[in-house]
Amino acid sequence: MLTITIALFCLGFFLLSLASKRNRLEVPRFLQKVTKTNNTVIKIVGTVVLISGFVLLGILEGFGTGMFFGLILLMVIASLVVLLSPLEWIGYKGMFLVFTCLLLLELTL
Repeated sequence: MLTITIALFCLGFFLLSLASKRNRLEVPRFLQKVTKTNNTVIKIVGTVVLISGFVLLGILEGFGTGMFFGLILLMVIASLVVLLSPLEWIGYKGMFLVFTCLLLLELTL
């Protein structure tokens, strides 16, 4: 369950960073039509995904601990996305592969 919440935080921040006006990164092909025509949709979806990650952490860990852990997790993920995305070391395919492996590891152990 923790892997899913971390994936929600990554996806939400990644979507919000793609919708930014200062974004100089290449947008994935499946999102190019949406980002060119309607950035507000991506901003709303990214915000909803982040809020659902916070709610899920609040349910799993308790309100105070979940919010504190969520803020720390968001800071770590935000710094990694900001630092590694321009270097093209991380993308949506790599994130999907990493989180699939982590989810399988979490479910089997």
